[in-house]
Amino acid sequence: MTRAVTEARQRLDQIEAQLFRADIEVNSESGGHGVQVSVIDPAFLPQRPVPPGTVTLGLIFLSAAAVLGALLMLVRATLDDRVFDARDLGGALLVLAQVPRHRERKHYVPG
Repeated sequence: MTRAVTEARQRLDQIEAQLFRADIEVNSESGGHGVQVSVIDPAFLPQRPVPPGTVTLGLIFLSAAAVLGALLMLVRATLDDRVFDARDLGGALLVLAQVPRHRERKHYVPG
């Protein structure tokens, strides 16, 4: 039964292809153009999808790494509990003292 259905579908496809060719010939002759068109390789559905190229895969992984890095950076910045200046406390605590940042001073040595 399956073989008969397959053969019938193939026969239908052949008839449709012949009808299409005949229709093209009639239209070209009636239009006065008289162009001969021959289909060398008819169109068909691919058996399996074409995989993306190496450049496409590289761009996908690069963008995924950038997004993951940005998310990781935001998470780490949110969870960071170090205090660098009074603004980091957010007014929740009273600042008793503020230690200035260490800056190296160049001493003038008379020579």
